[in-house]
Amino acid sequence: MSDQEKLAKKESDRYRVLKLFYDGVGDQRNSTLNRRDVLKYLVEQERMPQEEAESAFNYLLDEDLLEEVTLIGETSITHSGVKEIEASIKYPDQATRHFSTQAIQFFLQDIVMGDKFENINDSTIVNHSKVDNSFNNSTDEDKTLAEAAAEIQELLKQLEKTNPTATEVDKITYVNIATKPDLKQRAIAALKEGSNTAIDEFIVDNKYLKVVKAVIQGWLLPNG
Repeated sequence: MSDQEKLAKKESDRYRVLKLFYDGVGDQRNSTLNRRDVLKYLVEQERMPQEEAESAFNYLLDEDLLEEVTLIGETSITHSGVKEIEASIKYPDQATRHFSTQAIQFFLQDIVMGDKFENINDSTIVNHSKVDNSFNNSTDEDKTLAEAAAEIQELLKQLEKTNPTATEVDKITYVNIATKPDLKQRAIAALKEGSNTAIDEFIVDNKYLKVVKAVIQGWLLPNG
């Protein structure tokens, strides 16, 4: 691996950590993840060496992309961190202030190759339970519900930007139209196999809980 590739890999690790925070707490300023839990997840689930994980974490703190808000390690993503991630999502082929195009592509290639990073939504980091309950140990039904909940929340975030005054009915209608049919059918099957109370476990931001549950439970209706 060349020096340039090594640097891109290092940047990619930093991006991975920042993206984890963005997926875990979004732009909610009062929401945090615990440093210890994050590092444990990166080492055990992402197979990132401890030293590299700590280096990436500390870099993001030094660059004010993350911010430790308590002495016991509770950490939040800053407004600057949110802007960098959203810029990279919108223009994945363009560099941001802290991340080169190559670093972003490094991360995206990991996902394409089967990396389960997006499944952090069912990990201990998000629900603040034990790491042993992470996505990789979940049932197929749990994985499907986590995927559906994550997609619905992302759609709601998008709607907030384009129509911040949308009513609950507007939100439900928008999600039903925008959700992939295949995911909807798999979610319905998963709900019929299990209990719909499990949906709560996969909601990252409580402000979306009511709408997400209304959407998914609505799918179970005869004409859902």
